[in-house]
Amino acid sequence: MLTQLGPYQIQEEIGKGGMGTVYRAYHPALDRHVAIKVLPARLSGDNNFLERFKREAQIIARLEHPHILPVYDFAYDREIAYLVMKLVKGSSLTSRIGNKGMAPAEAMSILHAVGDALSHAHLRNIIHRDIKPDNILIDDNGSVYLSDFGMAKMVTGTDSTGGFIMGTPEYMAPEQAKGSKGVDSRADVYSLSIVVFQMLSGSIPFRGENPIATIKKLLDEPLPDITTRNPLLPKMVDLLLQKGAAKNPAERFSDVLEMVSTMEAVFTGTNEVITSEVTASKQKIVVVPFICRLPEKSWMSVAMQEMLVMDLSQTAGLFLFSPDHVTRMCRNILEPNSQWTAGPLQRLFELSRADYV
Repeated sequence: MLTQLGPYQIQEEIGKGGMGTVYRAYHPALDRHVAIKVLPARLSGDNNFLERFKREAQIIARLEHPHILPVYDFAYDREIAYLVMKLVKGSSLTSRIGNKGMAPAEAMSILHAVGDALSHAHLRNIIHRDIKPDNILIDDNGSVYLSDFGMAKMVTGTDSTGGFIMGTPEYMAPEQAKGSKGVDSRADVYSLSIVVFQMLSGSIPFRGENPIATIKKLLDEPLPDITTRNPLLPKMVDLLLQKGAAKNPAERFSDVLEMVSTMEAVFTGTNEVITSEVTASKQKIVVVPFICRLPEKSWMSVAMQEMLVMDLSQTAGLFLFSPDHVTRMCRNILEPNSQWTAGPLQRLFELSRADYV
């Protein structure tokens, strides 16, 4: 039984899947409990794996976002490759989805957080490749974390899989299932659409008797209308999920934030109670970039914005738009180096649909 990895004392196994085994561990030097993901043992004999592991782990560790699970460390000890991550006290999205799904307000809050995290990664040319409820963690305060970034690429080693399919069939984009080259961020849009389908209906659209049968279904069969499984949903949701989970990547939303904002508009644009459940949504907050008049200290404008977002995002009940998302919205509203006035602020408030700016 594994008891020690480097400076980390292994305490118990807390999860296991195709990408490896997760343990709860203790780091005495920092007096901190962490989660350690040990990658599959079969990779220890791969001569190319160690270099690939280091390269991908460094990229993942640089992803800093309120809704991306932080990676603290990575190492290769006694032919065991492992990643050290934040230990989340809570559960995965899987355990939150009931047989009838979730209230739309709760589902949209989670979608907003995951979409923002994915957008942050996509802008840095990092694709997740394995979006599913098991990889979306929710702590006891309601904070949402997307985990396992880049694990599929780390294990398979290339952008294409060379004929080896890595991922979870029920959520896998068709181009991934085919082992196609050039898989891009639109594969994550597909997978996230399937997660939304499950959150709102309590079921997944494609499931066969085995993984191969599931893949055949997702390749050959059209996406079922979600309103046949949850008639209380607006019919527009059918159209949005058909677009997000289109077989052809070119027919999907080109950007995950476009998908999130469009989906959100369907629910915020109606006064009806969509389900019998009443769930309080998080207060959405936009922190605009600061303006610094001293050129030599211009870096402070972004630093102040990011620090405020990081601090406020720790408060339960608040959802913070990422600085990247806000910057993209601001480009359509405010001229470069212009000051914020009432007019642009009002337009930003309407565009973002935030509760506070």
